Amino acid sequence: MRKIVCENFKGESVTIGIDAPYWLDSIEGIGTPSYMIHTTKGSTQDGENYVSSNAEMRGIDIVAVVSENVIENVRKLYDIFIPKKKGVLTYYRDCESSEIEYIVECVTPVNNGYIKLVNISLNCPDPFFQETRETKVNIAYWQGFIEFPLELPVEPFEMTTKIQNLIVNLQNDSNIDLGMTIQFIANGNLINPSLFNVNTRVFFKVNTAMITGDVITITTHYKNKKVYLTRNGLESDITYLMDYESTWLKVYDGDNLYRYDADEGIDHLDANIYYRKLRLGVV
Repeated sequence: MRKIVCENFKGESVTIGIDAPYWLDSIEGIGTPSYMIHTTKGSTQDGENYVSSNAEMRGIDIVAVVSENVIENVRKLYDIFIPKKKGVLTYYRDCESSEIEYIVECVTPVNNGYIKLVNISLNCPDPFFQETRETKVNIAYWQGFIEFPLELPVEPFEMTTKIQNLIVNLQNDSNIDLGMTIQFIANGNLINPSLFNVNTRVFFKVNTAMITGDVITITTHYKNKKVYLTRNGLESDITYLMDYESTWLKVYDGDNLYRYDADEGIDHLDANIYYRKLRLGVV
């Protein structure tokens, strides 16, 4: 079983699948994106030299069957698929789900005496589908031992303990390099938190002092690279505090070993990494 859910920038959504009033007749453009291949060629050369390649924008074409209240339900599609505005398409197939951001190209009813088919054309500037579920990796965090119902022992007991995974492995089997979100959380005073890639020997470091309750969030996604600090509920951009030798870290295809650190107060530092796997296409 498969279905799609399209949600516009207002949060309004429509489901096209196996239930009335919108039945999914067909969907095209969900395989691998087209790639532009760049080459060079000498004046007397046979063949060409490969230089690089990049994925082109993806087009998705949906044919929906409107089964009842045709005029009203086609008008609803016009309200959901608004030109020049972004939306998110979530594709469900059995137990798997993936999503992709789109811009509406056009919505075209097929007039054949009585409107029943509607063609929906979408363009996706970022051609890759991403998993709807985010992967979270805890590097350093506090683990509680309290369980309910609670029975208090006579002897002193440990309520929580600090789990410190000095090195963690981020696994990526999507064949695409991924951006990530890094979160540094201060449980006390510390200075200059950082994350180090053991494989590539590059790091990302923020040159600043953190106090209890501070959260520094770093995003390394394409077109979304920034560093911001949350302190006392207020958020501020501190990208300018990144160390000049820092690299915007990625989750490369395969295994990725990462280690966290701080110049001072590492025992007061919690660290989490979040990332979503990408898919070249869906089935």
